[in-house]
Amino acid sequence: MSGKKEKLKKSKPAENCTFLPPRVSDDGAVRLPAVKLIYLPFGIMVDKFVLLLKLGSFYALLLSLVSFVFGYAYICNLPLVRNFPCAVGGSFLPLYFLFKYVLLLGFAVKWYQTAFLGCTLGWKNIFPVCRRDFLSMGLLAGFFLLNLAPVLSFYLLLIREPNPDAAIEVAYFACVSVGFLVPFAVMRFYSLFGLAVEGCRLPSWSEVWQLSRGNTLRILIALFFIFFLTLFAFLNFYLLMRGYETQSTLWLGISSEFVYDLMLLMLLSLFVNHCYIQKLFMFGETVNETND
Repeated sequence: MSGKKEKLKKSKPAENCTFLPPRVSDDGAVRLPAVKLIYLPFGIMVDKFVLLLKLGSFYALLLSLVSFVFGYAYICNLPLVRNFPCAVGGSFLPLYFLFKYVLLLGFAVKWYQTAFLGCTLGWKNIFPVCRRDFLSMGLLAGFFLLNLAPVLSFYLLLIREPNPDAAIEVAYFACVSVGFLVPFAVMRFYSLFGLAVEGCRLPSWSEVWQLSRGNTLRILIALFFIFFLTLFAFLNFYLLMRGYETQSTLWLGISSEFVYDLMLLMLLSLFVNHCYIQKLFMFGETVNETND
């Protein structure tokens, strides 16, 4: 066994968590099992579907309430909707997105705690309440924002003014195009979300980068299946709703919003499951945990 391997095994990723050490190769990286990385998030969702349905239904009700209060129900996105109270203009849109994403982040944290940490689901702990929860939500929000880097890069390329200097033009394209690569780097750090929820000290970025080396394609393929399912579900739901848009009623608006939010939360749970699987194979199974 090389000295590098010994060093990585001795350096624990958390001071207050005990892990069963993962299988680290001689180059200091952990080889993630590609097949398990793909199917385990779906297997976890099926295995814990009743729990997911309970937690998801509660948060879907809250998300639906937020949508109706601000007038941005899902049915309002359909072009031929009639006789339904929808917001005019976007003056409250930022506040609406803030409330909505806070609830989504809160659900992600609570799903991890109930599904993988054995926390009981009850009224006292159904919302994020402690510093650890909010730090985990902030970390996940950071991941989501970093994944929007390609959108910013595309916008900067769209509004650019052509420059007669070829060197400046090439340099601009090179700098702006970096944003398209950001999601491919960020996805190697999703295991940090699991460590944050468990209250563990987060390892350095360089250590996570070293452990996840050589797994980019495996992670990308696993996330592609989740992305494809998300795209397929939302597209088919939209096409289904287009058949009822001219018959829009209050009941149709309420039911469609709840189903849409519940579906969104279930798909989000797949991503959380993926974060757990990354953490499990990269850092090992948590065998002891000190709660706040």
